[in-house]
Amino acid sequence: MGEVFLETTTPGAWLVPADFNPNDNSAETIGAGAGGGPGTASACGPGGGGGMYSKKSNLNLAPGSWIPFQVGPGGSANVAGGDTWFISPADVLAKGGGIGNGTVSGGQGGQAGGGGAAGPNGNGTTAVAINGGSGDTGFGGAGGVALQGDDGTEWGTHGSGGGGGGGAGRGKDGGRYGGGGSGSDSLADFGDIGGMGASGLIRISWNPISPIIDSIIKQSPDLP
Repeated sequence: MGEVFLETTTPGAWLVPADFNPNDNSAETIGAGAGGGPGTASACGPGGGGGMYSKKSNLNLAPGSWIPFQVGPGGSANVAGGDTWFISPADVLAKGGGIGNGTVSGGQGGQAGGGGAAGPNGNGTTAVAINGGSGDTGFGGAGGVALQGDDGTEWGTHGSGGGGGGGAGRGKDGGRYGGGGSGSDSLADFGDIGGMGASGLIRISWNPISPIIDSIIKQSPDLP
């Protein structure tokens, strides 16, 4: 199985390899998490939402061609997560998480905890009050624990949503990939800000075409 992960948040283009199979492939995207919000004089800031997940199969891409992509950057404090797309925003798109308890299809931020990102198994888990939500319906990274102020846990392998950060003191960062940052605590501790959302991810996989079989097919179009 051919497989590649695209993580850079600088817009780029991916070169389709010679063994790419246009009849047996998939592209998966995870949007970036939003940053957590600022606290007020009497309350913690809201957690950022986790990024959404999307997948398309059997993309008709020609070997040797360059395919544009964008991996969403994680939102800084009180900033929405960036969108992640492959080919174009109209093709394989995963929206970034929203600010202020916002979400698209990732986990929603809570009172201060960040939402987990969506993944192959489902949406991220919504944060519970000041505890961060887990990614990928619990199959992704775990959310941070509030009173300890934990960062969201990065999932152990690529392609699954990260957990949201837990709120306490300064906001904690969401876990890769796509976890929302937690909100900061109240303004009693001046200078605290919300945590960063985690950047997104693109995973491309395909069942390689054998160069010999491909050559035979091209030279013998009448074969059943």
